[in-house]
Amino acid sequence: MSGLLNPGTQDPAFIGQRALEGAGNNRVLMGTGNIWFSQAGFVIPKFSNVLKIQPFFNYALKNMEALNQNGSYYDVGANFYLYGQNARIVAQYSSRPLYDIASKTIFDRKGEFLLSLQIVL
Repeated sequence: MSGLLNPGTQDPAFIGQRALEGAGNNRVLMGTGNIWFSQAGFVIPKFSNVLKIQPFFNYALKNMEALNQNGSYYDVGANFYLYGQNARIVAQYSSRPLYDIASKTIFDRKGEFLLSLQIVL
């Protein structure tokens, strides 16, 4: 297993169950095994001269040899395009499994909200 995303700093005072992914919002990105990734999105028909809205959904199923259980990863959100594609705001919710260090099976799920802005200069 390799490819951890966004490692955080370990809190020495933390006394709960530690995840295989470590601290922060890490997730297993790649490794030996199989990954199925699907995404769907569509632009809502034009209802404004300034704004276009594109809802989307992503799903990944990861079956890694280093892990003892398949993991499902979900993302749902929307792109908001302003003035054509000169600016984009993305609002997204992601849900990911957390793996136990010893058994390498899922013991919990964690979610995160993401908000990003992209501007074309």
